Amino acid sequence: MTGKKDDNCILCTNHVYAIIEDSSKNLRIGTGYGLNFLNRKTGRFTYYHSNPRNKNSISFNDIKALAFDDKNNLWIATNNGGLNYLDIANKQFHHFKHDPNDSTSLANNKVYNLLFDSYKNLWVISSENGYLSPTELQMLPHNENKFI
Repeated sequence: MTGKKDDNCILCTNHVYAIIEDSSKNLRIGTGYGLNFLNRKTGRFTYYHSNPRNKNSISFNDIKALAFDDKNNLWIATNNGGLNYLDIANKQFHHFKHDPNDSTSLANNKVYNLLFDSYKNLWVISSENGYLSPTELQMLPHNENKFI
């Protein structure tokens, strides 16, 4: 079931691609229309959508994967907006995007999966032409902002 614009009791869309539970047992749900946060105590949703006029919003609404880092901040893979990092305490999004002039930037902006390894490095899988084309595997070392 999907919600109306002013209804924060249900998902904003039924196109769900990723679900992750935080340390407080709340859910973050990545959809084709943005990020949904479900507060399980209240049963209410908060919606995060891309807003080109707000640099602190999520960069793109089509979310493919979610992962928490060791500080419980949320990393978000988007289909065409690169990689987003949500600072949970400040509720601000930060963006990692492809820059053709920077070999240490994200390989491309279509990110499909994320994984943190035991050394707290973030592994990112992306592909310029979708799931069926050759993919790029990159690592973002712990506490760094340049990809390897």
